[in-house]
Amino acid sequence: SRLKDEDISIDDYSDFIKRLEKKASALNDEILKEDIIRHRELFECFRKYQDFLVQESKIDFGNQFYLALKLLRERPAVLDYYRKQFKYILVDEFQDTNFAQFELIKLLTAGKKNITVVADDDQCVVRGSLIETTKGRKKIESIKRGDLVLTAVGKSHIGISRVKNVFKRKKKARLLTFQTESGNKITVTSEHKMFCYVPVRPVGKRSKIYYVYLMWRKDLGWRLGVTNDLAVRLKLERSADKVLGLRAFKTEQEARYLETYSSLKYGIPTVCFMKRKGLFVVDKVLRKLYQELDTEERVKRLCKDLDVNLNFHHYCLDAVTRGNKVRIKINVYLCYRKYISKIRKNKILKNPSILHRLLLETSDKETVEKLRESGFNLKRAKKGYRLNYCSSDLKNIEDVAYKVKEFTGGILEYKFNLGRLNTQNLPALIMPASNVLLGHYLPIKKGNSIIYDRIVSIKEENKRKTVYDLEIERTHNFIANGVVVHNCIYHFRGAAYSNIMNFIDTYPKAKQITLIKNYRSTQTILDSAYQLIQYNNPDRFEVKSDINKKLIAETKKGKKIKYINFDRVSSEADFIASEIEEKVNPVRSKSPKATAASSMLISNGVKNKECEYSDFAILVRSNNNADPFLRSLNMRNIPWRFSGNQGLYSKEEVRICISFLKLMANTEDSLSLYHLLSSEIYQADILDLSVLMHYAKRRNISLFSVLRFKLTDSQLENIPENTRSIIDKFILDVENYLTLSKTLSTGRLLYMFLTQTGYIKSLTKNPSLANEEKIRNVAKLFDIVRNYETLSREDRVIYFIQHLSLLIDVGDDPATVEPDLDIPAVQVLTVHKAKGLEFDVVFMVSLVQGRFPWPKRRGVIELPDELIKDMLPSGDFHIQEERRLFYVGMTRAKKELIFTSSLDYGGKKTRKVSRFVLEALGIKSDTSYKTKKVSSEEAIKRNAPQVEAKFYPQGVSLSDDAILNLTYYKIDDYKSCPLKYKYVHVLRVPIMQHHTVLYGKAMHDAVLRYYQSKMNNIAISESDLIYAFDSSFKTEGFLSVEHIEKRKDAGYNALKQFFKQEEKGKRLPTYMEKEFSFIIENNKINGRWDRVDIAKDKTIIIDFKTSAVKKQKDADKKAKESLQLSIYALAYKHINGILPAAVELHFLESGLVGGAVKDEGDLVDTIKIIKEVSCGIRSRDFAARPQYLSCTYCAYNQICPSVLMRGAK
Repeated sequence: SRLKDEDISIDDYSDFIKRLEKKASALNDEILKEDIIRHRELFECFRKYQDFLVQESKIDFGNQFYLALKLLRERPAVLDYYRKQFKYILVDEFQDTNFAQFELIKLLTAGKKNITVVADDDQCVVRGSLIETTKGRKKIESIKRGDLVLTAVGKSHIGISRVKNVFKRKKKARLLTFQTESGNKITVTSEHKMFCYVPVRPVGKRSKIYYVYLMWRKDLGWRLGVTNDLAVRLKLERSADKVLGLRAFKTEQEARYLETYSSLKYGIPTVCFMKRKGLFVVDKVLRKLYQELDTEERVKRLCKDLDVNLNFHHYCLDAVTRGNKVRIKINVYLCYRKYISKIRKNKILKNPSILHRLLLETSDKETVEKLRESGFNLKRAKKGYRLNYCSSDLKNIEDVAYKVKEFTGGILEYKFNLGRLNTQNLPALIMPASNVLLGHYLPIKKGNSIIYDRIVSIKEENKRKTVYDLEIERTHNFIANGVVVHNCIYHFRGAAYSNIMNFIDTYPKAKQITLIKNYRSTQTILDSAYQLIQYNNPDRFEVKSDINKKLIAETKKGKKIKYINFDRVSSEADFIASEIEEKVNPVRSKSPKATAASSMLISNGVKNKECEYSDFAILVRSNNNADPFLRSLNMRNIPWRFSGNQGLYSKEEVRICISFLKLMANTEDSLSLYHLLSSEIYQADILDLSVLMHYAKRRNISLFSVLRFKLTDSQLENIPENTRSIIDKFILDVENYLTLSKTLSTGRLLYMFLTQTGYIKSLTKNPSLANEEKIRNVAKLFDIVRNYETLSREDRVIYFIQHLSLLIDVGDDPATVEPDLDIPAVQVLTVHKAKGLEFDVVFMVSLVQGRFPWPKRRGVIELPDELIKDMLPSGDFHIQEERRLFYVGMTRAKKELIFTSSLDYGGKKTRKVSRFVLEALGIKSDTSYKTKKVSSEEAIKRNAPQVEAKFYPQGVSLSDDAILNLTYYKIDDYKSCPLKYKYVHVLRVPIMQHHTVLYGKAMHDAVLRYYQSKMNNIAISESDLIYAFDSSFKTEGFLSVEHIEKRKDAGYNALKQFFKQEEKGKRLPTYMEKEFSFIIENNKINGRWDRVDIAKDKTIIIDFKTSAVKKQKDADKKAKESLQLSIYALAYKHINGILPAAVELHFLESGLVGGAVKDEGDLVDTIKIIKEVSCGIRSRDFAARPQYLSCTYCAYNQICPSVLMRGAK
């Protein structure tokens, strides 16, 4: 939860409510009292939820960090232990860490400062600036959290507010120093938000200022010009919408020079929009000019070079609906006040009411309809309809404003009526300091009021300075050097912007590095992605910090990004499947449904054996969007893997297992009994079962009772003998398994059912693709059963069914079987899951509004400002996050990127193309998409049953250049019998673990606990060792109670002997459970050394065994012949360049140590074995190699059709 993200305890929240109650009592504030009731309800929910977690012995995601942080704070010894564990700490995506996570990081790195993070930064006001406080002026560097400062509250009034946070760092920045007529000076960074009053009419007799401006007209674009009055200039061209000043000069000559230079350099027109006498470029000619010029991109380059923010204008005309001309204006008022306080005139308001306001008025019917459909409440006004929304939470106002802007395409204008010019209160615009120009007005403090003062000079410099920013409660502004300035920090998500800003303070000696080289994508893709992400300005840290993050590709050339829009989603999905098939198997791909659009999208450089299915990825925004694309892949028998795959519980083979388990938990469950009895295991006649079911319903008894006691009823005398015999066998089986269920775990009971009824054997005896899929799905269910076994206090079928039912009720539906990981398959995954991955060709699909960007979630419970410790820059955070996600999707492509969308995804209306596609490709919104009537064929197709996944047959070979993952166990299993390898590692046929395996694991866990304690200087006794063994020991698979006790006694004796022997020795391991991996000809060998000892450049690799070896020569022979130790030695040689001095097998029960020295000849033999095994697996040669001894001890001898055992002919 957000409370845990903010490191807020129950006590913290309770104390906050008590402070509110005290404040409400003193002020007699009814609104505050209502807030207290709400907070009390939330507090009770929070408390009960935490109590529930404790009672159920569970933790949620937030508790993982919150409780860890609490533990490290309260237990210094634990903190010291973990500080020693980590030599270096790397935090990726540091900007996404929350407050509690950063606190955890700071604790772990407090000593060595051994940390590397990947993130960005930002700050605003220079050191030495004087801040107005209730105790007089104080330097900004001496301001502390909780200080009371003076703040503008609207209508020239000054109030008091509290400092929530102070931020500081040293950075190189463009600094602007503003001086006003009365002598006030302030220096800020160019991106810092300021309040600026732009005169809408001449103010007294002033020296003329000449402005070079950009004027924007919605249906044309931008033009350049020069004027001495921005507002008047725009009013003269009523057809235009807004004007933005670029630079201000004291002479017209200087202004005309910049206008001419910019027009020629950037190719921006200077011709007027308004038709007037003497102008020739008008009407059709004017439109033609703007159709042939992309002024949007040209203006963006100009503004970037001049460091001007294009999102903040200087004057915008009011909303209008006239003919085809529609202008929507969205006004956001900071600290909105309707009246001037007469009682407190020229006095400081100690506790003013603070509300922020959004106002929109329009008579445009389409806009009104859109807003109403989106849930906004509009009321009648003089000029049509009005949207009026007020809130004390500025972030809430901004969220609504950006949402309205998205729906209406309106012009957003931020303003604050904070000061007075002469006798009139006037609104200032909110804009970055880089947009504030000479001749405009800044709000300054005069006495106890705010007035506007004209800017007479602006100086700029680029240097490294210590800069600060304050976060102010409620009003979001403070007074520095007598000038009212905005604070641009907000706090509205789990990730903490403050972490980035405070990192340098916490680690002042940290080195900063900017990474801009990209090895993955082409420059074409990177440039397009960069163009997209610019729309997150000005809230991107690249803009706010003096860094360049435009990526440079190692692969300079690249194909142009393609975008295709289809009539319906089935066409979109079929196109993608045909494109993939054409490039991998050109002969198979020919289809009468192939369209002209699919001819040349993917370059001919990616074809035939140069590409495999695994080179392609289909990226969807959410799992729900993937179904039509999976269907199309299935229709062409293209193998795929889907990150959001579901449907395991609906598979027939899994339903049989679940029905059996449900019946064991409740014999009154007639539906489960009916399904099990009619399944392929018992194959009872459906008609006969229907008669029996109907009989049971009429008498209000269970089907099980009918089968046991009522078959002799005269009404059932027509039930055939064959069905009766099946029922008799079924009843005997059920009674037998019910008896066993009292003592057996869920997994063992299910395993016995599947093996004793012959179900698994019937699937393995008749090898087919369908049967292999059934086995692998059953294996997936066993994984769920085993997971429950490890978590539950008592694993019995009745408790497991309760657990499973709860999982299903909350929507759990695990993935069905997918292609083997070694088989190339098209990757279908969400953009979130694609992070960190890369593919030659990427299809980004379903790129329409409402799918990407994904609609924003409603109803988020906001935390009180007083409790929040982190913050973020302002802006439509949801859209910015979605745009960042789109950027991630684009940069997954190495060679080619294709965007697709459709007009029709179901529903009444056609879909509009995603705004991100237009932004990435640098094109204007295309209004040519027309409403399409859904065809009858498509309507029928939507209701078609889901196509079953069709996976590659296991007989299809794996190419030599594909990576094959191997381990010692895989190699050994294939060597002993390829069919066993297939059962274990491909089909994953479920088996119950043998008692020797369970015993060995318990012994290994105990030994590991001993060495880990010793390596960390933690005392461990013999009883601790025995306890570790008992904790890990499981009784499943043993032959009897006597057998269990016998093996336990053997384990105790072995561990006691081990303890005495090790306590005498002085040699401690260098590593325990050390993982390794290395490559041999596209074979990746993975494994783990039990123990590695390194002393005086002498390395010994040790593996622990529990097998009974009683003679030293037998121990040495096993070590010498051990393939496992040979692979371990080979791994050490590959990783470290030298062979280990020795390899050893430590036999725990006898205490013997078998030793051997592996030489180069052993390694050559080992590599030969690895290559032989790899060749067999790649060619899918899984033919059985039955041998009497190996078959006798094989776990699959009861189901294997090729078994060779005693008595077999």
